[in-house]
Amino acid sequence: MKIGILTYCNSYNYGAYLQAYNLCSKLNTYENIEAELIDYSMRQELEIYKVRIHKNPLVTYEKYMKKIAFTKAKKDLCLSQYSVRTDDIETFRNAVYGKYDLIIAGSDQIWQVDGFRGAFNAYWLPGDYGCPKVSFAASGRTPFKNAPEEEFSKIKKAINEFEYVGVRDKATFSNIEGVIENEEKVHMNLDPSFLMQYLGDKAKGKRILKKHGVDIGRPTIAVMTENNDMVQILRKKLGDEFNYIGLFHRQKGAKNVLDVTPFEWVDVISASDFMVTSYFHGTCYSIINKTPFHTIEMRYRNSESKLLDLLSVFGLENRFSENLKVAINSNDFWNEIRNRNMAWENTERIIKGNNDGFNDFVSGISEMVRK
Repeated sequence: MKIGILTYCNSYNYGAYLQAYNLCSKLNTYENIEAELIDYSMRQELEIYKVRIHKNPLVTYEKYMKKIAFTKAKKDLCLSQYSVRTDDIETFRNAVYGKYDLIIAGSDQIWQVDGFRGAFNAYWLPGDYGCPKVSFAASGRTPFKNAPEEEFSKIKKAINEFEYVGVRDKATFSNIEGVIENEEKVHMNLDPSFLMQYLGDKAKGKRILKKHGVDIGRPTIAVMTENNDMVQILRKKLGDEFNYIGLFHRQKGAKNVLDVTPFEWVDVISASDFMVTSYFHGTCYSIINKTPFHTIEMRYRNSESKLLDLLSVFGLENRFSENLKVAINSNDFWNEIRNRNMAWENTERIIKGNNDGFNDFVSGISEMVRK
């Protein structure tokens, strides 16, 4: 059975890369499955990820080094031998038609109707591709009805063409329920990160930290937030007892580790003693690598938070703050960093159950193809 996966696989984003890598690699562990990532990008995506000259030469250099790191990592993806670079849905469909026994849309925020890719695009897989279509752990939390009326009608039609609709958060589940005709098709999936085709190498992570000038003899706090002052906030309260490193975004007053491959990024999380993050996959890989963490929502209200959704699955809501002010005014937040203790038995059980459940998904899509 040949499977094509349509998701974000060409962005310079650790989480996007790893969810694509994990889902494809996991499928390829099953006998009689040959899965590949459809090497697709919209023109807007290519434009967004161009390295542009910044007024700070160091920022330009870091962006260039990140591009090199992701280009290096691309060889580890099971990419299709052909590539498609277009914004036109029909051109994409013609390029893909008949190449697969099944196509999977997702994971990640492929159905976000207010993003730079536009409300309706090829990631909805509209029309006939000569095979069954399913989604797995897809996300699109913004209400679909926010899309222009004509595009909303197209979204509704496309969703109802799927044989199985797997989503990764409650807000997307609610969106799908509002347009789907057969609610039995809708399922909740954990992000493919938890299929764990790559686990961090702590020793390698410490070597990377040392290379970036970090004193590995002291505990290290990794920071991955949109707030570039987060390290300064932490240092003001905690002093110089800790190393502070910035991941993904540059942090003032920190050793910034921004030139690593996605796998090295996981190694660094594994080697860190605590993670402060506002990112979904920063939270995922803290859980996976048993790195104590605290997650701070910086973009969405609680009712829309994929972060809180994720933590509630693992019973870790106490590791969540609804905004930065709540976090820094909480004694629990500071005590978590100082103590760095967490119980992981429950997360291990849930991750194992998730992997067992993936077998059912594979059985289901195999049956679709046989029909």
